[in-house]
Order: sequence, then C-alpha cells, then structure tokens
Amino acid sequence: MPIVTEKKCPKHPLRQVIGKCRKCNRFICDICVPYGTNRLICVECNLFSNRIKAAVLMVLVAVMGAYIYFELIPKYGWFKYECDRVKVLKQCNEFIINDKSKSCLIMSDEFFEKCGYYDQLHRYRNAAARRLSEWKIALESANILIDVYPDNAELRWMRGGTLEEKGDLRLAVNDYEQSLALMPRATQTPFHLASLYQRLGEPCSGVSPLEQYSYYHPDQSENANRLLNKLYSDPRCSTMHGSGKAKIKISQDGHPIISQALINGVHAGRFMIDTGATVVVLSSAFAEKIGIHYQEWPACLSQTANGMADGHFGYVDQVAVQGVEARHIQTIVTKNLGGVDGLLGLSFLSRFKINMDAEKGYISLSQKN
Repeated sequence: MPIVTEKKCPKHPLRQVIGKCRKCNRFICDICVPYGTNRLICVECNLFSNRIKAAVLMVLVAVMGAYIYFELIPKYGWFKYECDRVKVLKQCNEFIINDKSKSCLIMSDEFFEKCGYYDQLHRYRNAAARRLSEWKIALESANILIDVYPDNAELRWMRGGTLEEKGDLRLAVNDYEQSLALMPRATQTPFHLASLYQRLGEPCSGVSPLEQYSYYHPDQSENANRLLNKLYSDPRCSTMHGSGKAKIKISQDGHPIISQALINGVHAGRFMIDTGATVVVLSSAFAEKIGIHYQEWPACLSQTANGMADGHFGYVDQVAVQGVEARHIQTIVTKNLGGVDGLLGLSFLSRFKINMDAEKGYISLSQKN
C-alpha cells in the first residue's frame, strides 16, 4: 500500500508524495497514479507499458494468423472453399509463389474430395509437385490432363518437362516430339529436342525438328541452319542431308499430288505429297507388308492435311522419290489413309529446297546448299 509522506509532489505541489513510480523512480502523488489501479506507477509509464503490451499482442496475433492460414488451414482443412474454382486456383498459385507447394497439394486433395473433379487444378498440382520432386503426383496430374485433352500440345510439353526434370529423357523426347507434331510451327520445341538428342547421344535425330523449324520460319532460321550445318558436318549425320533432284507433276485441277516412293530402298508405294503433315505417314497395311514392326513404337497423334490421326511414331532408314532421297526419316504408322500407301510429310520434304511452279504444273525438290 502507498505510504503518505510530508514530501510534496513535483507535479502537484499541493499534494503529498505517496511513493516512487516503479518504472521511472520519480516521486508521485495520488493524482499521478492512473485511476483504478493500486500500483505505484505514473500515468506516463502506465500508458507506455500498455502500448508495449498492445504491440506485442498485435505481433502475436499476426504470427498466429499467418501460421493458421499457411500451415493449419491447408494441413487440416479448416478453410471453407465453398467449391469456388477461381479462388482455389488463385490460392494454389499463391502457395507455389510463396514456396508453400506442399500446401497446394494438400489443398487440391481436399478440394477434389469436397467439390469433385476440376481439371485446371491439375496444372497447379503438377507445378507444385515438380518443385517438390514429387514425380508420381506430377505425372499423375499431367496424365489426367492429357487423357482429357489428348491433342493439346502445351500439355504434352508440360509432361515432357516433368519427365526431363525427373531424368527420363527418352520418355521426355517422345512427349516433345508429340508436342511438335500437334503444333508444327512451335519455335522453342525444335531446339529443345535437338539439345535432348545431343544429351542422349543421338545428335542426328535433331535434324528433322530443326529442318521443320527452318521450313516454317525461313526468315528466322539462322540459328537452326547453323545447328544443321554443324550436324551435317558430323560424319554420323552426313548421309541425312537430302540429295538429288526431282520434278514431280502436280494436278492442274487441285487434286492431290501423287507419286511413287521407295521406302528403305526396296519397297515401293503410292504416296501423296502432303506439306500439311509434319512427318512421313505410312498406312498400317503398307507397314505390315514391308515388315515394319510399328507396334513396338510409341503411340502418338499426328497433324495431317485431313486433321489429327492416331498412330505409332518411329523412324525408317530411307525414303526416296524419283531422283531425291533422304535417310533416318521420322515416320508415323496409322490405320486409314484412303487410297494411298502413305503421305510424304515435312520430315522428308524439309530436307530439300522446295519450289512449286503452278503454271508449269511441277513441284521440284533439290538438295539444299
């Protein structure tokens, strides 16, 4: 209890001192003490103390709130999503940006359980899993998306990237090739494929995607041509350079361009020249006839002039038509090609310089410089 002395208060000269402030050690009277407290503390020190306590409390509340929001909510499912798809995508994206990828995976699991399937969430789930090297989850999401959108080149690229990061370069190449087949004018995929083939010890397989890029982007083909020159100077790839000259008759009435072609040097077939096809395409009947075991090749989709076609992707040793030939040609085998044995697409045609003279009714193929 405060003890009243004869000493006068410095702030209130008419009042007697009851003690010293426990904080600042200054003499205080009963007026100096805050109303409602029995502690020997002046108003100023009491106010300062309360402010410190309030600041500490605010920090604790903020820390606890952050812990609940970023740790407990995604871990134990305390957040009510209301199945709002836009919100869950935004939240998952924020988790990934803030290095909380695990929280995105937990949140997506809960969303699927409460709200059902949502394909777009698998894009973020793939990205989060790749950051955490959770390859099984990442590939599961990529596979689900590709099953829903099989002809989406971006998703094939996404799965290829997942497989590449995992270290499965062979499988990654298959997806990148499929992505390029679905999006023939892609600008990044050909160079990425050429780089991966180098890492696999198969540099010559990079010729076809680079030649395709050069065909579609002649004004921007300097880098591609530089890489191609380097590849063609490699003794392993020197035979892949298209050689010879050919002049093929074209129809004046717009009908398809048909010509006899030779596969692997001995097997002749009736082929349609198709610049809309990314690769050479063989009918399954013709492939079986000439002894190609295409069933062992990876399954794929291909872009042709008539649209998308299911098939199997691989290589034939040689393709020749009239006076031109090229080796190690990317090829797809598919079931139904109508009345022809195959299509001569860009994996063959882009090895040559192509000139079409509609007035004279010819398309000419010649060796590139």
